Amino acid sequence: MPTESFDGDLPKLFSGKVLHCWTQRTGMVLLGGRFETIGGRLFVVGMTPPGWPGYESKVAAVAWDEVATFYLYDTVEEWQTSQRVWRAAKRKMNSKSWFSFG
Repeated sequence: MPTESFDGDLPKLFSGKVLHCWTQRTGMVLLGGRFETIGGRLFVVGMTPPGWPGYESKVAAVAWDEVATFYLYDTVEEWQTSQRVWRAAKRKMNSKSWFSFG
């Protein structure tokens, strides 16, 4: 799929979406993400999705300058389906010998 540069308004890009982002250390999923400046740094702040034991529906934030990659989904269900597919592919890949990847 071709990509295009985005010069639009990032807050509008996240509106109504499920944001899945990755830093060098960890991943974060946020619903209703919005930008806020905290201590002079720009953060994306939102709520964690349902079904995260111990973290369900909690306010969470990630520093925008730490985000290396992000994905946008239309619904929590779409994000969950994506995660199931990714985990199944990862299990299958981990079960192969590295000799089989050539």
